[in-house]
Amino acid sequence: MSDNSDLKNGIVAIFNALNSKANTEKRKLLELLGDNEIIQSATRSLQSDNIQSFDYVCRKITLPVDAMILSVDAKHQSYYEFAVKNHHMIERNFCGLFRLIEGAGCSADKSRTVMRMLIIFLRTGEEIKFNYDGEYTFHLPKKIFKTHTEIYAFFNALMRLQMGAPIEFIRIYQEIIGGVYE
Repeated sequence: MSDNSDLKNGIVAIFNALNSKANTEKRKLLELLGDNEIIQSATRSLQSDNIQSFDYVCRKITLPVDAMILSVDAKHQSYYEFAVKNHHMIERNFCGLFRLIEGAGCSADKSRTVMRMLIIFLRTGEEIKFNYDGEYTFHLPKKIFKTHTEIYAFFNALMRLQMGAPIEFIRIYQEIIGGVYE
């Protein structure tokens, strides 16, 4: 029993150390940017629990990022912009479903591969296709998100969900998890 307790305490200590290091880096960055008017305005908004004002101020910060994204001539520009700005959320949704349906093994590799192929499609218009005859296929979907149509439909549903229209996302999600919980 003591071994489990020691292991648990060790893991907790590792996570606390990593979190502490990340917070230290964030504090250093805040010290560097602390005199910036936009940062001060955003901080005041948070301190007064005004999330709308915080969001408005943060949009000013992301303008250079938006300009970089728009500098890429993408075939599907608005979808490309959404995918780049929200890639963490999109990739986490792919990964979560890979874990649920195909198991945890290589789920992160699969979600990164699907996300990369989706970005390429949105930028170039080149349809998503996987080479299952290649030497390495551990990073390729086995049961879900194997086709361009499946991937694009799920991405489009996530985009609609983010915009407040959840029906298509719910329909596709239920279709994907179909027999898992029956």
